[in-house]
Amino acid sequence: MNRRVMLPILFMTALFVLSCYTSKKKSTMTYLQKMCTKDTTSSCWLKIKNKKQCYTYSAQPLSEEAVTWSGVCEKEKPEGNGKLIWYVKGAEYSVYNGKMHLGVREGNGIYKTKRYQYKGEHKNDLSDGYGELITNTHEIYKGYWTKGRMNGKGKLILSDGVSLVGEWDAGHLNGQATVRDPKAQSTYTGEMKNSKKNGKGKLLFDNGVVWLTTYKNNKLDGEVIIIKKDGARIETVWKDGKLISPKTR
Repeated sequence: MNRRVMLPILFMTALFVLSCYTSKKKSTMTYLQKMCTKDTTSSCWLKIKNKKQCYTYSAQPLSEEAVTWSGVCEKEKPEGNGKLIWYVKGAEYSVYNGKMHLGVREGNGIYKTKRYQYKGEHKNDLSDGYGELITNTHEIYKGYWTKGRMNGKGKLILSDGVSLVGEWDAGHLNGQATVRDPKAQSTYTGEMKNSKKNGKGKLLFDNGVVWLTTYKNNKLDGEVIIIKKDGARIETVWKDGKLISPKTR
């Protein structure tokens, strides 16, 4: 009942944001003033090796990085649909298959690395709009994004089968949410804050037993009423996840 869901959620968010960095729109000439070199460590424009005069945006350059583009270039940048393949030290690192605009991911596409795959909408080189993320640890998120973070309505399924449904805010689950735990055979509906159970909620077990709960930072804390299938009520008090006093009537 006191499952911690914070770390897997933060892991997914950080994992995706590491490969998608916020960039501000500027004119073509302003962008091209900062070209990638072997010593560049901040965002820059990298020359596409299979094109004569074409550059794509690199949010965080890596050592011995190279890129190819299958589509057309306009104003010295990838434009329209095509496949962008990134290489590090000659080995394929990531692939984007979709729409580009002004040298960045813009519109629908699939971005894939060894760690995860994102399929959905992009804006300014970031996941933005509806999209689906699948990680190599079998975590799945289907829902809305803003600037590379889970934002809006969405459902996250963790590798152990636990699912979280609700409203996401900058990568965190806040407000009313539903958490289904198949191993515990229970469904929680109630208040969440920063992806943790906080406040009032109801824990419904598959056998019909109901817990009217109070949580603090994902631990039972306060009055908890247990209602058995026959209607019997057990009033309990919890502190920091530990049972303090049960009362049966």
